[in-house]
Amino acid sequence: MKVSSSTAVLIIVLVGVGAFGVKTILHRKAVSNSRKEFTEADILSKQGKMPEALAAMRKAVDDDPTFIDAREGLADMLINDNKMNDAVAVLDQGAIDDPMNKSKYYYDISEDYKLNKDYDKAVEYVKKSIAAKPGDAQASKTLPFLLESAKRYDEAQTEWLNFEKQYPQDTSGPRAIKRLERLRAAQTAGAAAPAPKAGASITKAGDAPTKTEAPAVNSTKPGDPTTKDSTPAAAKK
Repeated sequence: MKVSSSTAVLIIVLVGVGAFGVKTILHRKAVSNSRKEFTEADILSKQGKMPEALAAMRKAVDDDPTFIDAREGLADMLINDNKMNDAVAVLDQGAIDDPMNKSKYYYDISEDYKLNKDYDKAVEYVKKSIAAKPGDAQASKTLPFLLESAKRYDEAQTEWLNFEKQYPQDTSGPRAIKRLERLRAAQTAGAAAPAPKAGASITKAGDAPTKTEAPAVNSTKPGDPTTKDSTPAAAKK
């Protein structure tokens, strides 16, 4: 039996729609499961059942890799379990799986490194966040603060000046420039101060003077009853 060209086109369209429909249904089911697993993980966490909560949160992320709340929740759990590298890997993967929220994932990583006092890594990731979303006010303001914490004062000043130009209504910029002047002056003064010489006294003005102990002497006078005659017996004769 011959099939007309129009019928063939219709069959192809129906097959395509059918495949798309099935895919949509499966996606919606995965998203629904992800939300349920996220809720379950939250309940288990509050009950103190952390291994089970962690497993449920991982499942939530696996079912819907773009579910940002689940991915952030998983990262937080890993950090609380002292698994910083695993947490960063989870959020880094989020930037790949969910590129629309790449800036948010990078900013999260920066905040995690900041809490860990690894300011250089925090700077690295907040710069990635800005690159993914240029002009983001929060990240642009966070960057110079992190540079200050990393004692990278020259870079911090440059970023504060840039921030001041972009957001002249924000008074953080001018205040930060003055603060940086004090920090850099203190840093310069600290570097210029000579180190104390080996063995030199480091007593500060106002300290109690060091008491010098005199050598012990025998204060017992001759003739005292407690005086022991040490003259040899042979000499007394």
